[in-house]
Amino acid sequence: MTLIYIGCGTDFRPVIYFPNIKRSIYIDSQPRSEHGWSEYDSGLFFRSKYTNEFIQNLPKGFHKINIDKTYPDVYHNFLTDRTIFHYYNLPFPWTNRIYQYLPKKTINLLKYDISRATHIAICGHDPHVAILNLLPAKFTLITINTSFYPSNKIEVEQNAEDYPSVCDDLILNPDNQQRIIEVKYLRGDRIKTLKTYVDFIGEKYA
Repeated sequence: MTLIYIGCGTDFRPVIYFPNIKRSIYIDSQPRSEHGWSEYDSGLFFRSKYTNEFIQNLPKGFHKINIDKTYPDVYHNFLTDRTIFHYYNLPFPWTNRIYQYLPKKTINLLKYDISRATHIAICGHDPHVAILNLLPAKFTLITINTSFYPSNKIEVEQNAEDYPSVCDDLILNPDNQQRIIEVKYLRGDRIKTLKTYVDFIGEKYA
């Protein structure tokens, strides 16, 4: 099983609470910018503590195994045979602009990994809807009780991001909800499995 988490920050709850997931693809635009492409080159949103905080918050047993200056950073737990791939300084979505910073081969390999993902975590940052074009036809969605998820079109309009997001799209284009195999809803230390996105919304806001 493979997890995709865009805008991961230092949130390792999906890794901790879903031990059957062997490969976790963590993607974030930090430390270069906390806000994706916004001020990516200016340094205005540079977060100098991010890398150290990521390492300090790693779940127990994970150790960096890649050679310095290779990308992405790779952390492996030899006891559980689980791996976290950390793509830092990587805003999403990817336009041709990204090739100013990373080789095309790196992005193509990442796209290939995403195309085989079994899970996507939306646990804070709601990524650009373009990720749906890279994911397989069916996937499991991981959500969390501390994040906001729009439940209707009015909430989409009232809380609109400056880009079209995945959860907005699931409301505006409900046919895409059929792609979700199930929703794993993390509430504190408990996980509840919901059969549909509608069931998840009903459970969260009951």
